Amino acid sequence: WAGFSFSNARLPNVLAYADFEYAGSGSQAVYIQNSQVLIDRMTFLNNNQSSKWFDIWQPQVTIRHSVFGDLGSVYFCTAENMLADGWFIIDGNLFGKDIGDNDIFHLNRVSVKGGAAAMVINNVFTGAGDDIVDDNETDTHIEGNLLMHANETSGGNHGASAAVTTGPGGSLGIPNMLNQHLTVVRNVFYKNDYAIISKTGAYSQIYNNVFIGNRGAIMFDETDRTDAGP
Repeated sequence: WAGFSFSNARLPNVLAYADFEYAGSGSQAVYIQNSQVLIDRMTFLNNNQSSKWFDIWQPQVTIRHSVFGDLGSVYFCTAENMLADGWFIIDGNLFGKDIGDNDIFHLNRVSVKGGAAAMVINNVFTGAGDDIVDDNETDTHIEGNLLMHANETSGGNHGASAAVTTGPGGSLGIPNMLNQHLTVVRNVFYKNDYAIISKTGAYSQIYNNVFIGNRGAIMFDETDRTDAGP
């Protein structure tokens, strides 16, 4: 089946306390555009391995206390262009793995200058083909997570991978590449390619984290990419 779609639904919508399975006939299991959605205590399993769990635009979205099974060569979640009255909160979830050149969260300009920031807090990430949280021009608060196995072997992927990274990306909203601001606090980074890549002019506050067994802890450039810089 084709999952759920929320478009211009600004009143509260709730998916809670349910098993969500086999919703892989479309390109994503849940599509959210300019809508308010709460995902709470769900299990997302047995999806088509080539369908994302979420495709999100202009979010008023909270995803919390849920479990997400493995996918194949596809992003878990893409999100873009949070409006001034929006929010994007990922809290207390367990995420499986994907493979190939794909992120778990691929965020493009999910930020408001001087306003709300995307929040990724208290989650467990078990691995990713590429990056775990790819913050493209996105101001993100990342706290209390366990982030593991972001392309640990570095096989079959361009450049370097990281549990948390900055970079260019986004077609809607205000460009935010040189003004991007990350807060990365109280996380554990275990056996990733790199733990954090803070590149393309991003300003990152990184403190009270633990780094174990990563190829590198913090890197400030990807020298083999033409769209990156320190």
